[in-house]
Amino acid sequence: MDLKSLTQNQANWVIILSTALSIRFILYNFDLIQMTLFLLWGILESVQRFRSSQWILGGVILALIINVKIMPIVILPYLAFRGQFKALSITIAAFILMLFLPALFLGWETNLFLLGEWWSVIDPTMAEHKFESEIGPHSLTALIPALLMETQGRLGIARNILNLTPELVTMIVRSAQSILVIFTLYFLKWPAFRVSKDRLDVLYELAYISLVIPLIFPHQQKYAFALAIPAQFYLAYYLISQSHNRKTRWKLVATFLALSFVLMTLTTDGVIGRELNLISRHFKLVTYGMFFLIAALAFARPKHLRNRSLEPNDTYSHEPQQ
Repeated sequence: MDLKSLTQNQANWVIILSTALSIRFILYNFDLIQMTLFLLWGILESVQRFRSSQWILGGVILALIINVKIMPIVILPYLAFRGQFKALSITIAAFILMLFLPALFLGWETNLFLLGEWWSVIDPTMAEHKFESEIGPHSLTALIPALLMETQGRLGIARNILNLTPELVTMIVRSAQSILVIFTLYFLKWPAFRVSKDRLDVLYELAYISLVIPLIFPHQQKYAFALAIPAQFYLAYYLISQSHNRKTRWKLVATFLALSFVLMTLTTDGVIGRELNLISRHFKLVTYGMFFLIAALAFARPKHLRNRSLEPNDTYSHEPQQ
């Protein structure tokens, strides 16, 4: 981020605003002893290592967090799109090595058994990953079935607007997931197979990719939405740095971000109480907040920022150093 273009007061407000937007999900990770913040660090750190030509270290970090939890695997097609085939190859090799390395200590059969058990948990074709009616999950597999078919929620309050067949609902869920994946192309700087020298563009791309992870993967609990932190930080920077230019676009971004804040952060039981919090979770309000966050991010494109983040030495290894 080009923080030098901000005054000290503006830089402080970027930190305050981004912290206020994300604090709920940061605290959830500590309270529930979860790994989401570690996964987020691994995504950002591995990409930064690739940018510094530290291919092996970057690949090992990315492979490690994919082995810890499969969700960061979405970074692999991103590397392919960016033409980072060296980084991609090293990551895949390290990932495979880590899958079978425990066999040296556990034995081949035990390791294969554990890998099979792991796959049985993450297999996306499993029935429990198609519809999730409990109060905890907040991904598309929890939101869409609750709207389009009768589901037994914990509170017993009706929330469906239609009563479609499970087969049709499954198709709609898969379609919605596919749309979010395809929409990634909107946030990627073109042309393809070319790396960007601008760190702001890279952050913008990773912000959206991280943001949609808890939406497209099944069985995502509230702590997984800490993956929205890059998007929240980017939007805080966008609003503060463009506060002198409050035209229609700025107002739209501010409005969408405010709606996201209300649905994602102010619905915590520490603000509205346990009973209202249960109702908000029953109706998956956090997930709706993520959609407003996507809308804000879509309008706040890096090219609209007056001050760019490109620095002369911020280049990839295969480009001439200045």
